Amino acid sequence: ISVESLMGSVLEDHVNTPDMMSTHAAMNLALQRARDQKPGTEFSLEDLFTEEEWSQVPGTRGIGRRFRTAVEAGDAPIAKHIRKTTTNKAVYERC
Repeated sequence: ISVESLMGSVLEDHVNTPDMMSTHAAMNLALQRARDQKPGTEFSLEDLFTEEEWSQVPGTRGIGRRFRTAVEAGDAPIAKHIRKTTTNKAVYERC
C-alpha cells in the first residue's frame, strides 16, 4: 500500500467520523430537555437525544450518573428516578 493511499484512507475515516459532543454540552442539553418534559412524563436519558446526538455523547455511563445526581438535586428537582429497564436503563419521571 502506498503512503498516499494510506494517508487518503486515514483522512477519509476522520472526515466521515461524527464529531463528539462535549460532556458539558451533553449534560446541558439533557437537563434542558428534561425540564421541557411535561410533569408525569417518563423518560430515559437516551430518550432526550436524537439517535445521531446520542451516538456523539462520550462516556454515556458517566453522564448517566451525573444526570441522575443533577435532576434529583436541590429544593426543586427536575425528575425522580423511578426504575431501571430490563436493559439497565434508568427511567425518570418529570416532577
